[in-house]
Amino acid sequence: MTTRPQLPSPLPAAIVADFAIPGIDQIHGVTFDGTHVWFAAGPDGDLLCVDPKTGEVVRRLGLTGCESGTAWDGRHLWQIRRERIDQIDRETGKTLHSIPTPDPHPSGMAWAAGHLWVGSYLGRRILKVDPKTGKVLKTLASDRLVTGVTWAGGELWHGTYPERAEDVEPGELRQIDPETGEVRRRVHLPAGTRISGTEFDGKDRIWLGSRTTKDTLRAVRKP
Repeated sequence: MTTRPQLPSPLPAAIVADFAIPGIDQIHGVTFDGTHVWFAAGPDGDLLCVDPKTGEVVRRLGLTGCESGTAWDGRHLWQIRRERIDQIDRETGKTLHSIPTPDPHPSGMAWAAGHLWVGSYLGRRILKVDPKTGKVLKTLASDRLVTGVTWAGGELWHGTYPERAEDVEPGELRQIDPETGEVRRRVHLPAGTRISGTEFDGKDRIWLGSRTTKDTLRAVRKP
């Protein structure tokens, strides 16, 4: 009989920012461009830019269909838009390049070392993807529903979701081994929290979409 490896004990999240965005009730992918937080949001599926100090929306790109992961490669935004992933000019909103979405149930997305890392929600996995061709280069399996994905330096983190809609449990961020998928650290948000997009800010915070009765843009201190 195969036994599951013992998971590390969870750490409590240190919540350092929590913004309710007027007119926004769903937050999907989240990323950070070095100055501002960007996120994909319902009901229209636009990309919004937020001041991380105040939570004020400073720009909207006027897009539609942005319902999953968002990433920043240092020059451009990347956005899952249903059956494709678009590379987007953040100044104009113009699509510069597209590849097929590598999974029928995409969730979060991150950029690291020239590759995209795409979460598969129902597939319970993270895919390393060639941004030029869309080819899947590596698959990391999880035992949880996978939401947001981010790299914090050399650390790969992802959010999770409860198995059932009625479950009340802590929202969980996980650091996993980027080669094996083994869980290295766990961070728990308050019970009932649903985590969507996640993104490290390059300093000391992980930004995420945080749902209780309504989605807010929240930041926790990276442990």
